[in-house]
Amino acid sequence: MITKADLAPATVTLDSLGVGISALLPEYRWNGWECPYFRPDDVRAARSNFEALYADADPEEVRFRWDDATDLPSIVSVFDDDEAEEVSTMEIDGESFVTIGWGGYCWYVVSANGNEF
Repeated sequence: MITKADLAPATVTLDSLGVGISALLPEYRWNGWECPYFRPDDVRAARSNFEALYADADPEEVRFRWDDATDLPSIVSVFDDDEAEEVSTMEIDGESFVTIGWGGYCWYVVSANGNEF
């Protein structure tokens, strides 16, 4: 079971997202890329950036929408006729977190421990 003590604070982004998002990072990486845990409010603050990122996406490959019920993104990618939900929620130490694109998105650190990268 993961706890917040196992996670390191950082700011991460994706190419073309246009904004850094505060996150907590596990030691685990996917092909060298970060697998961040986000607080829902930090994801909500970047809503317009996510919408712009997916505005021109091919609907045959990526379907993006903002879920009004949770006020969080719902991104479903289609690869080789398999559908993979890319957004999930979980609790860590009683606090809700969101993961986006684990094992498929190239998240990278833009700042951590007061250092910019």
